[in-house]
Amino acid sequence: MTGNNTNPEGKAINENMAVCFVMLILSVVVCTRCSLNSFYPTQTYMDSSVYLYIAKVMRSGGVMYRDVFDHKGPLLYLINYFGTVINQKHGVWLLELASFFLTSFFSYRIIRWFCTPVLSMIGAVCAVLLLDPFFHGGNNPEEYALPFITGSLLVFTEYFAEGKTSRTKLLLCGLCWMAVMLIRPNMIGCWIVFCVAVLIREIRNKTFQIGYFLVWFLAGAALLLFPIVVYLSFVGALRDFWNQYILFNLVYTDAEGANRLNMIQYYMCQPPVVISMCAAAVCACYDKAIREIAVIEFFFAVMTVCLTSISGRGYVHYGITLMPLYVLPVAFLLHAFNDATKGHILVTIVSMAAMVGLLIPWLRYIVQLPKLAPENNTIEYAISAFINENTEPGDVIISCGNTDVFYLYSDRMAASKYSYQLPIGEANPAIYGEFIEELSGNLPKVVITSSNTVNGILNLDELNRRMYAFLKENGYYEWLQIAGYGVYGQIPLTSEQNG
Repeated sequence: MTGNNTNPEGKAINENMAVCFVMLILSVVVCTRCSLNSFYPTQTYMDSSVYLYIAKVMRSGGVMYRDVFDHKGPLLYLINYFGTVINQKHGVWLLELASFFLTSFFSYRIIRWFCTPVLSMIGAVCAVLLLDPFFHGGNNPEEYALPFITGSLLVFTEYFAEGKTSRTKLLLCGLCWMAVMLIRPNMIGCWIVFCVAVLIREIRNKTFQIGYFLVWFLAGAALLLFPIVVYLSFVGALRDFWNQYILFNLVYTDAEGANRLNMIQYYMCQPPVVISMCAAAVCACYDKAIREIAVIEFFFAVMTVCLTSISGRGYVHYGITLMPLYVLPVAFLLHAFNDATKGHILVTIVSMAAMVGLLIPWLRYIVQLPKLAPENNTIEYAISAFINENTEPGDVIISCGNTDVFYLYSDRMAASKYSYQLPIGEANPAIYGEFIEELSGNLPKVVITSSNTVNGILNLDELNRRMYAFLKENGYYEWLQIAGYGVYGQIPLTSEQNG
């Protein structure tokens, strides 16, 4: 391994400054694909609009889980909350930018253990750009998990390179693990595999530091978990947290075995997994210096695929968690090529050519960005403006299906804690009954129905059956039918209002 301690102090500072500059540019390029970007924002995607709506509820004095239903981890909502506090329009995007910057920088530091600064920089850029097939709208849980995963991967890499670590790194590693647990727990493959590998190494070497490692690791985890548990207890949301994040997710991930096997097969064929496992297998066979960490990387890939497939659902953004699988294989390959050619400039040239090739799809998207419909030129924005004109700021509305974007664009609150009902209602049909009961006790001024199945992802039949019965029973009037959406109000519109 090349290591990080051979540079003089001044050279190391210059190197880090150059790396930070390159990674900042890379992060800006990647984050132009986020719908919340500051240059040309497009319509917020389904999941992102849910997280932003929960942040809106929290800014209005509400509490996650208690006042609004969702089954992701509390750290995700806190990220969106603080993002909107920083700046309601661009704050979340700035946190996305920070997330990718840290991911890129940690990836560089990992590869730097094996390669020269220039090759490490190229390798880190390539690893991040390989996200292209999985990047879907931004503000996804997976992208916020990336810096915690790659940060811990750096700690583990340093441990296997030097045979030691520090209390501070153990604390940070534990904190990173807990951060991912509090975003979505099926992204912890890094810690499962590498912690087992550390245990095996310590037992084999008879150094018996496991207790020391465990204490500081768990102390780091407690630094994050304790204040969140105290907060949820203080605001009376701890039981709701347990019901939604723990119990509901057990039902939500209770997929049929065939679905899980299909997803495992799908992810096993994805480039990050194929490249990771092949590179790890080859290096384990032919390079004794990195054999141990190459074997660990192989099992890291297997574990990541299994955990990513656990829900049996194939949402595109799930693949973002495969990105860390690229980092060590890229380091292995660059290290091998550099050694084989004795540091020939050809390796750098070929690597740069690969980087440019990977950059092209991202630059093409940036060029085409002005051709996309801006968020204020979408049908959802127009319907929200119509609702805004025909309701008062204190009125509540409800959007059926999974379109929380209506609450954001109209600046209205939902009449039920179930601001969206799908796909959670399919996982637990009792939610439909609770949803209708809440609406009956807090009649919304406006109801938006939908026939848009989002490419077959959503099954609206049962929800719409119940909603049309609710509308008829409570005497709602049809206000508007457009682009698969129906808008209904408690009172009829005048000809001027409907004009």
